[in-house]
Amino acid sequence: MNRIGPFPINKTHEGDCLDLIPQLPDESIHIVVTSPPYWGQRHSEGIGIEKDPRDYLRFLTQAFVEVLPKLRPEGILWINPQFTSSFG
Repeated sequence: MNRIGPFPINKTHEGDCLDLIPQLPDESIHIVVTSPPYWGQRHSEGIGIEKDPRDYLRFLTQAFVEVLPKLRPEGILWINPQFTSSFG
């Protein structure tokens, strides 16, 4: 079976992205597509429940900084950012 690092290809892998991303070899990914949860999404147990939107943005920034070296030179990263209309 073909793999990217420890991960079989064409399979979904669930876990904390900050734990999974470091396991990927550098320059091994062609495309990343992500749609992070809305900030202020209070029914969630993960990202988006931060009290301060700056904490939400810090987490997203950290995740993207971690994933960038994993992209191939011609790779692309698509982000569909989502914010609620009330930051309060």
